[in-house]
Amino acid sequence: VLCVHGGGFRAGSRQVFDALCLRLAQKGYVAVTVDYRLAPKYPFPAAVHDTKEAVRWLRRLGWLTFAVMAAAAIALLATR
Repeated sequence: VLCVHGGGFRAGSRQVFDALCLRLAQKGYVAVTVDYRLAPKYPFPAAVHDTKEAVRWLRRLGWLTFAVMAAAAIALLATR
């Protein structure tokens, strides 16, 4: 499960998913979070590019099928 935090590309932290990832791992799932660059220091679409790279990384590791859990629309943009 790839967990992507929300924040409108400007705020937020992957740590919001720590407890959930731990619970998923305790149930036997592999759960990872993605940390992406935030605006205004890194303008849009930097966050989307970072999240897309996380998806590519999972695929390079052999995870061709996985779920995306997100608190934002960034996951929809990045998985296309």
